[in-house]
Amino acid sequence: MDNQAYPPFLSYNNYSRELTFRPDSIWYSGLKFFFSIVVKEKHSDTVLYPYYCTVIINGTAPDRLDNLTYTDITFKLTPITRNSTGAVIWSQPVNLTFVKENWDAMFDVYIKNVTFLRGHNTTMPLLDFKFTKLGGENGTDDMTMNFTATFSEPYMLGLLVKKIDKFYVHMKYDLLDTHGYFKPDK
Repeated sequence: MDNQAYPPFLSYNNYSRELTFRPDSIWYSGLKFFFSIVVKEKHSDTVLYPYYCTVIINGTAPDRLDNLTYTDITFKLTPITRNSTGAVIWSQPVNLTFVKENWDAMFDVYIKNVTFLRGHNTTMPLLDFKFTKLGGENGTDDMTMNFTATFSEPYMLGLLVKKIDKFYVHMKYDLLDTHGYFKPDK
């Protein structure tokens, strides 16, 4: 159906013409899925027979707060240097390769001019933000990601080094629902 996500445990075998349901996770317990099967006449494009189906997974929906143990992970940025380099340092070991590959989908990076009185309170995006090395200087820790930033104007780096403007990295807020969980499509 259009208003729900496709069940990830549903598959169709074209050879045997069988639908297979294999819910393999506790998180599917208590869920209902609605779908329709449309049977079409072989030599007609107008004769269709829709069959509406419901799949109800046995059990009760688990409470995420009771069944999971969460680890709070934060990060900090080292001061940016004169050659536009710095590092993101995580509070716990993380999968650095995954974070690097999904960085643009998860985080926004920009500069904010903080001279409010002069009317320059503007957000300025970076031209480029690349990770140069994962795992710190020796490449063995799972907490450090070295980066290089490219600014649209050279003076922006100077303002950051002098600590006048601010360099921001924050998680994109549209990734989470109202309970703080990742949205199903994310």
